[in-house]
This record gives sequence, C-alpha cells and structure tokens, in this order.
Amino acid sequence: IGRAWVAIREDETAALAMGINGFRVKLIAFALGASLAGLAGTVQAHVTYTVTPEQYLFAGPIPPNSAFLLAAVVLGGMGTMSGPLVGASLLFLIPNKLQFMGEYQLFAFGVALILLMRFRPEGMIANRRNQLEFHENDETPATLAKAGA
Repeated sequence: IGRAWVAIREDETAALAMGINGFRVKLIAFALGASLAGLAGTVQAHVTYTVTPEQYLFAGPIPPNSAFLLAAVVLGGMGTMSGPLVGASLLFLIPNKLQFMGEYQLFAFGVALILLMRFRPEGMIANRRNQLEFHENDETPATLAKAGA
C-alpha cells in the first residue's frame, strides 16, 4: 500500500495505467488518516479530561498549535526525521532572539519564512530526492556527474 501511495503521489495517470486502483488507495489513505486523528483525539480527551473548541484553533495563543507545527515542517524540511526536529527547535529559539523588534517580530519572522521558501523550498534539511528536484536547473553536483547521471 505504501508503494501505491507513492505511485499515486508521483504520477496518478501512470499508476492507474499500471493497474493501481486510485480510488481504493485514496480511500484507504483517507480512512487511515481519519482513524489516526480520531485515536489521537480520544487519547487527548482522556488525558486532559475535557474537550473544548478553543483547544483546536488553527493559530492559537499557545506556541504548539497547528500553524507552529506546519511552519516547523516547512522550515526543517519534509521527508526526513531530523528536518521537523530542527525546524521546531529553530521556531522555538528564533522568537526569543527577535524580541528586540517588538511588534515587528512576527513580520520579520514571516519575511524570513518567505525568503526560505523562495531560495530553499525543500527546507533546511532535505532528503536527496527533494533537493535534486527543487534544484534541477542548478549546476550538476560532482557526485552525480561522476555517476553519469
């Protein structure tokens, strides 16, 4: 099922041509994701003894919210285990270093994220495949030139 998900992600038409049932594979992915989200919600409700809508805002006042987690993955880089960890560490440390800017702190942070996405879209730590995909117009690395790629 994992290879089918990768095939659908990379090229759905080619995956369908190879005999992968796209509807079934997408339905399994949706059901698995919903099941894991439901399980996580029940565990959180059990641990906190309460469930309120304020806990699930996209951009809440407490740092570990959905926007923070999304920014950590984007900053660190998807596809690796260490990328989001580095991204979360930086997102935790950078606001403390930008406190001297006062009310422009979030603006500077947003500009930094935009510049990162413009010049390094794969994140701080990228897997080799994403790095080659995003920088295909750049100069060919020496290791690939030796391999004949």
